[in-house]
Amino acid sequence: MSTPLEPSAPHLRAEPIAVPDTGVELFAYPEVAGFPGGFQYFEVQPGAETPLDRHASLEVWTIQAGAGELYFADAWHPLKAGDCVHFPALEPHRMRNSGAQPMRIFALWWRSEHAAL
Repeated sequence: MSTPLEPSAPHLRAEPIAVPDTGVELFAYPEVAGFPGGFQYFEVQPGAETPLDRHASLEVWTIQAGAGELYFADAWHPLKAGDCVHFPALEPHRMRNSGAQPMRIFALWWRSEHAAL
């Protein structure tokens, strides 16, 4: 007598991407390669910050854990777990962890009308 197979749950496999910044880890999800953008996960350790980023894509970040400050529109803004932020294309932004725990952030980005720049 055969045992019925359990349906497998769809999942995304995080693959690390090398970054030169100490205290920052970046992961991509190759399964969404057909999407005209990307979905990434990154961690920022206490006291670390990401490099200033500016690109021709629209982007949304969801803060999953931790607390820190977002540099956007020439000012630093406090963020914590549960917050969600968005960036227009070509707007400089960066994150620094000013808390005691690692920040875990999911980022979704997609092409905008400025993608050719």
